[in-house]
Amino acid sequence: MSWYRKAEGELTEAATAVQSQRPLCIDRIRALVRGLVSALRHDDELVVEALSGPSGSPLITNLINVGILGTKVGIGLGYYGEELDRLALGGLVHDIGLFAVPKS
Repeated sequence: MSWYRKAEGELTEAATAVQSQRPLCIDRIRALVRGLVSALRHDDELVVEALSGPSGSPLITNLINVGILGTKVGIGLGYYGEELDRLALGGLVHDIGLFAVPKS
């Protein structure tokens, strides 16, 4: 399974937890962060995927794409270690609170 598809699943679960007012499993999201940083240090495949407009829930794909592109910019700016991990985490969950807003 690709990192992108795994991220869709994990962030969909996180969004469902927010909607249901249950706690998030931050350890699973941190695992996504480690995978994201590692993948982007290796190549730009995730950047290409983010820019290709992948199908799926627009809110979820936006979270993922901001995480990818923000992390890539951070790498370009010389961020590393915990600083880069926090940037990646912030990108992946920056709008997660939108799922708490009632659809009505």
